[in-house]
Amino acid sequence: MKNINAVDQIINDLVSIGSGNIDIMKFDKKWTFKIVNAKEHANILDNSADSANDMVARMFKMQRETMKEALVSINDQSLNENEKNTLFDNVNPYILQTLYRLYDAERAKKENEIDSLK
Repeated sequence: MKNINAVDQIINDLVSIGSGNIDIMKFDKKWTFKIVNAKEHANILDNSADSANDMVARMFKMQRETMKEALVSINDQSLNENEKNTLFDNVNPYILQTLYRLYDAERAKKENEIDSLK
């Protein structure tokens, strides 16, 4: 068994706080999303930067990029990057925004749990 030093243990402890998956039942499907980490969130912001002059377009692109990054599976079927791109580039915007709203609400609940930690 590998011996973990104190700093590695602190990092592992902090990374595990707030990580995990969110299951959402919607549109007659079970959607499993992961909580995106800091690096993934930075990539989402970078990928939406080309719409910086149009905040509505940027928000929509950030939602789409978040859903593509966070999606783990639909009905326990994993999707590869091409499948995620096909789905979120072609799905009705209402579906994307509904999923994002539900994901964001569940993510916020997890943040509240983190806030309550000592």
